[in-house]
Amino acid sequence: MQNKSGIRDQWTLAMLMGARAEQRITLNDGIDVVKLASESMFPPGSQQLYCNANFEILGLILEASSGEPHEALLTKNIVAPLEIYDTYFAVDTAVPVVGDTRGYRFHDGAWVEEETAVECAGSAAIVSTIDDLMKWA
Repeated sequence: MQNKSGIRDQWTLAMLMGARAEQRITLNDGIDVVKLASESMFPPGSQQLYCNANFEILGLILEASSGEPHEALLTKNIVAPLEIYDTYFAVDTAVPVVGDTRGYRFHDGAWVEEETAVECAGSAAIVSTIDDLMKWA
């Protein structure tokens, strides 16, 4: 993926519109925010700029064309063949992944649990281990 669509990033747009990181933001909310953008960042193909929405759209296209959720596609085509069974899909950050794993951030001199409730699909949501990442690399 070259990220040359010019589509505006849904998370950046949501924050500019007043969304807060700890509030619930679903995949559909992100898509709706992108649709509200009056214009693209630049004409498609003219520049390159990372954009989460590109990956969300790709995930939706893969799901629509295959009839399978993207987690199933990734499991069948990547996780299973590579035998990376400590890799999980955390499409909703409000729900801890296997083993009750949670995210943390350093805030005011201490590590605190990250409180987010973001739903994503194609742009993020993969949780893995060093050993599994080495198999993938």
